[in-house]
Amino acid sequence: MAAFSVWALAGKWFHAKSGEAGLFVACLLVFLGASGCVLHRLVRGPRSFFRFYSIFVPAFVAYAVLWCVAWFTLGFGKGEWTASLAGSIAFVAMTALRFGNYRGLAVACVVFFCLHSAGYFLGSEFMRWMKGSGGQLGWGLIYGFGFGAGMGYVFYTFQRPGN
Repeated sequence: MAAFSVWALAGKWFHAKSGEAGLFVACLLVFLGASGCVLHRLVRGPRSFFRFYSIFVPAFVAYAVLWCVAWFTLGFGKGEWTASLAGSIAFVAMTALRFGNYRGLAVACVVFFCLHSAGYFLGSEFMRWMKGSGGQLGWGLIYGFGFGAGMGYVFYTFQRPGN
């Protein structure tokens, strides 16, 4: 929600000052900054806050870069689906790399892609229905549930005993 609030509340300002790319970077920074505060417990063991960031930042940056390349290249529709697929694979693969565990990689990619895409596209439909900043914040909430559920599965999978 925090990252989407940048778009909902300051999107016009960012578009005027730095364009779409500047808005994406601002949302990325807020997403990265706020995530560890609420999600670090996904990493088991001591120093989970720092370990979370050492896993999440590279994974999310890889996701965001591939997402942006696909979306800026292909636009709405096909670009969004391509971005969702490429970004999902990048996020899961980078998370596996950072955990040093690749067991369950293919299934984790499918689960993350499905949950992430459900959140993204259902959120998008909600925004079209709701309109305005409330719709944008609703999209953020629904997208966050999908992305978060997928991320929870991925982090669980790569830390599961015997996996």
